Amino acid sequence: MNINDQLKHRLSKTFIEMTSPYRMKLPVTSLLVALTLGWATEPVKAEEYPVHPDSLPAEGVSKGKLVPFTYTADETSLFPGTVRDGAVYLPAAEHQKKTLALMVLQDGQAYLENTPTILDNLIARGAVPPMMAVFVNPGKVPSLREKGGQRFNRSFEYDSVSPRYASFVIDELLPFVAETHPDWTVTTDPNLRGVAGASSGAMAAFSAAWHRPDQFRRVLSTIGTYVGLRGGNRMEMLVRKTEPKPLRVFLQDGANDLNIYTGNWFIANQGMLSALQFSGYPVTNVWGEGGHNRKHERAILPDALTWLWDKWDKSPEITLLPPNQAHSVNKILAPGEPWVEISSGHEFTEGPAIHPETGDLYFSDLEGSKIWKIGSPLEADAKTEATLVLEESGGTNGLAFSHDGKTLYGCQRDARAVSAWDLATMERKVLAANVRPNDIAVAADGCIYYT
Repeated sequence: MNINDQLKHRLSKTFIEMTSPYRMKLPVTSLLVALTLGWATEPVKAEEYPVHPDSLPAEGVSKGKLVPFTYTADETSLFPGTVRDGAVYLPAAEHQKKTLALMVLQDGQAYLENTPTILDNLIARGAVPPMMAVFVNPGKVPSLREKGGQRFNRSFEYDSVSPRYASFVIDELLPFVAETHPDWTVTTDPNLRGVAGASSGAMAAFSAAWHRPDQFRRVLSTIGTYVGLRGGNRMEMLVRKTEPKPLRVFLQDGANDLNIYTGNWFIANQGMLSALQFSGYPVTNVWGEGGHNRKHERAILPDALTWLWDKWDKSPEITLLPPNQAHSVNKILAPGEPWVEISSGHEFTEGPAIHPETGDLYFSDLEGSKIWKIGSPLEADAKTEATLVLEESGGTNGLAFSHDGKTLYGCQRDARAVSAWDLATMERKVLAANVRPNDIAVAADGCIYYT
């Protein structure tokens, strides 16, 4: 490698490190030397996008209002000690008697430049429902370091593929907002509640809806970090492997997004699109030529929101498309048949076991300390509800049947025993005492194995 190639390599590496989420203090000597030797990158054409008409105030359209807030988390919070600011958008006064839809926007400060105006215009003509929009920034943790330094919690909160941030928004932030705006009623219908974000904020938005579709079902994702930061690269796989959830997703990215140690971000977004299509999600995308910035997003935001809330007033329920035939859900469900809830209200269902003769399904409620039975759907007169088999099971978890179906074996956590019940009488016999068993299996020769 000659000196010019070495310098190109060093400058490229320096640029990657400087633009990464884990920026380091680096000397600029490599850049200066490279420029001195006459080497420079080919200039990248500046991105230019026209201003969308809905991003500008429109004559005759009533304006909503923004109310700033600061939320300080106490020691019981999922993110203890964090302080975050934001603002709540409330639509114009004529909508104040209506139940509002909801949109939560991560990195909220970045949306405040034009989003309130966009919402004014879209609400006025019915393209989106009258809504409350919560613009919230990631948390900061005041530091003990000198000079007032702070720890920025953004990547920890946003890029982690877990329900933690979703739980924070649902159980802490939104109740706080409700307390400060008691005169406004926000819908509990998840079909009329959405989340949005860019970059790591997009990861947070998608993850919130993914983990809590009972709360959010519309997702706006721009330049999303579905890459190897804190596990976002697993999301594509999870979408492909998991039963589809009722989510409607808008994706945006640019061909010149980052290509660094965490992965190629544009390719990752294309992978997410493919996974969502494979699994039958209503999804659309807009790809551009831009880099890792919000210029393209700002230009298309009115159209993205319009698509995201399409048919909100007539048919708000998110309807999934048939997933690809290769999807695992098609190997479980009969063609055209949905899941049917048979029993609910249990505390912790576990230990399913099928009776070898009747096909009845037995299962345990571990925390409720009960054993239940559901009649086999193969029987013409089968009941489609659960019936109680044992009122007090001693915290039974795993279940298994003897080969002749006359005996039910169970792992009793609280009773600290492996036990057998005669199905005819439900009389109990202890097979192993002073153990703390979890799961159980019966081998072909009748031997019982438990963990």
